[in-house]
Amino acid sequence: MKKILWLSFILLGVSCKKGIGPEPVVDINKIYGTWDWLSSSGGFAGGTETPQNTHTRMSLKITNGTMYSYRNDTLVSQRNFVVVKAKSFIVTQAGTDSSYFIHFTPQSLDQQIMAAQSNSLTLAEVADDGFISGYVRRK
Repeated sequence: MKKILWLSFILLGVSCKKGIGPEPVVDINKIYGTWDWLSSSGGFAGGTETPQNTHTRMSLKITNGTMYSYRNDTLVSQRNFVVVKAKSFIVTQAGTDSSYFIHFTPQSLDQQIMAAQSNSLTLAEVADDGFISGYVRRK
């Protein structure tokens, strides 16, 4: 199960555009756009879900201050948010305990931005047994 998630992250890393120098792990300006779901891993049982094993296509459309969630091309939620920087109990890829979060208003389960690059986005639910989900930018 975890192999699938790691493979997804490796594929995302390989698919990232090469430029001058390494791309930052989290570039807040790159969260905006339309994202197709690759996989989610975690939860109490520690399972991995993918479009293939759930027979579900999910996507996010993130605009300045609003996140739209779609399941099989049907809008299932529209939530307002702000991006904040705060301490996290999840250590980031950069090795720090400070991270960016998508803080929803009104309050719901926040998302930690684990990685935001040109073509990949990784979000983690802020919960002890929350899911980590990977997305690829829609072309």
